[in-house]
Amino acid sequence: MMHDTTNIRWTALDPTLWSERALGANVFLQSTGGVVRANVTSDYQHPQIAVQGYVRGRMLVEAYVNGALKFERLYSHAPLLVELGMDMHDCDGPCQLDLHFIPAA
Repeated sequence: MMHDTTNIRWTALDPTLWSERALGANVFLQSTGGVVRANVTSDYQHPQIAVQGYVRGRMLVEAYVNGALKFERLYSHAPLLVELGMDMHDCDGPCQLDLHFIPAA
């Protein structure tokens, strides 16, 4: 399960791999692998964005900002906390964030 610390909306690129799960007032995305994407508007003022969640099992997590790999790490039953640097000056429009969750043996 993962969610972000801002109010940015994450969208699953393959909806069949993802489901939403509610825990109280919070809604989490849950998957056994797949890609989620968020578009950050050009008026976003912070130099970084924090994404947090929890990885169950073993997964390789890759984070891309506008197609450039910014983070890659193998997780095994551990909390996920990623702070991604936003290159807003390189964007004419919104920045695109992609998180890839790849199951690992």
